Amino acid sequence: MRRLAPTAVLLGLAVVAIASAQGAGAAGAPATTSHTGTYQRVAAHAPGDGHAHAHAAGEQSGVRDMLIVGKRAVRLTLPKGRTLKPGATVRVRGTMTGSTLMAIDATTTTEPTAIASAGGAATKTSVLVILAAWTGPDSLTPEAAAAQLFSDGDEWRTEVSNGSQGFTGSVTPWLTITGPTGGLCFTNHKETMLQAKAAALTAGFDPTTYQRVVLYHPKSSNPDCSSYGGWAYQPGAEVWMNGVMSRRTLMHELGHNDGLRHAGSLSCSVDGVFMTLAANGCSLAEYGDITDAMGNATYVGHFSVVQKARLGWLGARSVALQPGGSAILAPVETAGTDVIAASIDASNGRRYWLESRSAAGADALLPAGVLGGVLIRIDDPSLSPAPLLLDLTPDGSMANAALPVGGSWSSPEGLRISTALAPDGRVAVTVSTDTVAPAAPSAVSVAIKGTSATVKWVNPTDIDFASVVVQMKAGTVPPASAADGTRIYAGSGMTATTSSLVRGVTYSFAVFARDQVPNWSAGATPAPRTRK
Repeated sequence: MRRLAPTAVLLGLAVVAIASAQGAGAAGAPATTSHTGTYQRVAAHAPGDGHAHAHAAGEQSGVRDMLIVGKRAVRLTLPKGRTLKPGATVRVRGTMTGSTLMAIDATTTTEPTAIASAGGAATKTSVLVILAAWTGPDSLTPEAAAAQLFSDGDEWRTEVSNGSQGFTGSVTPWLTITGPTGGLCFTNHKETMLQAKAAALTAGFDPTTYQRVVLYHPKSSNPDCSSYGGWAYQPGAEVWMNGVMSRRTLMHELGHNDGLRHAGSLSCSVDGVFMTLAANGCSLAEYGDITDAMGNATYVGHFSVVQKARLGWLGARSVALQPGGSAILAPVETAGTDVIAASIDASNGRRYWLESRSAAGADALLPAGVLGGVLIRIDDPSLSPAPLLLDLTPDGSMANAALPVGGSWSSPEGLRISTALAPDGRVAVTVSTDTVAPAAPSAVSVAIKGTSATVKWVNPTDIDFASVVVQMKAGTVPPASAADGTRIYAGSGMTATTSSLVRGVTYSFAVFARDQVPNWSAGATPAPRTRK
């Protein structure tokens, strides 16, 4: 953790090492400039519990790269593929576009100071909560702030970490600070933190003796930050609370300090049919995991087992499975040493994580559709830097995302995950290589009118059913496979039409279903039809 300079230096701090150089570019082109500051990844989110934002796979939109130059935080866009370590001192050369520094290159000049790990032996993270205002205090009392973090928050953290973590610390009385330049409480958030730390030190609270600092200030109406309930360095040791002091926001922001990203979900739909996972037609909801406090955490549930693994909280409570392997999963809320997580490595570098939830402790208010079965998350950096919850009863809602006990699902890599009720009432999971074909479509009919033929059918109900292919060929012998004859349809709808039928010719049809492996069903074949 970076230690503060003496009070006098803090109060007088204006700029941390800036090397600025203007480059003479072509006429009309932005001039290049160089700045030296501290790189930080800042996670900011709205004050409410609902987050509906969805986007394509890639970097999470709620996370921003920032260059902290003195008191000011400059929005930073790094060159593609360039990564930096949060907390490092870096020299960035680039051009300013509006308020964003578009980096051409970035060089680390000083490596970051290591941040205290959240894992390991039982310990309580020490936190200083600073109540500071530049327009006057609000109704939050130091006693209420202490109860929220050091009683409620400590209890939550202790449960979620299986007793290995918690919070302790102090809350200052209300302190008066000058406030951010121009009222820009997000852009100039470092300025308010420095002011608050200096005021706390004067009041007898030394911020350097704490592992984390949470700055709470009354809700600001300035457009620069009014849409945010809070933000935090990710990872880091500083949190800003914009008029919000609740379990949901505190545990979320302190989770960012641990290095955790937002917990998202992946929802897929092909030709109007919801699917668990598909090559196309999927959207990522950045906060879509309703079970995880790092997601759309209305319920402030346990961190997922993926997050716990990243924090070092699982240890021997996780098992790695491969085809032919099985495990019995205790609910994640279970204290002790029972296994609560299973991971499966796929052939393409992605990993699937399995867990089970029950209506207990921090998860007591979760919807019934995520309880009792198995939740499956995909951990794939090509999709997202954070784990994504999959919908195992695909209907576009994560409120019933669990794979029910007695159900099974096949991944696109051919891994079949099956669930059963264990003798002790827990959930048994088994992994196998999927060679099981889906059921064939049913109720197939053909109607010929003029030069057109319309084929209708009913899709199979297999949970991992992906799509159908309709084949046609001249003659009375129906197509023997999805590659035999003329393909007139490939998708998930239940109607296909073809034209250019020749008068007097007899045609045969077959409708085949496929899963994501792909395994193919037998063909559903109606009687041949002749165009009159």
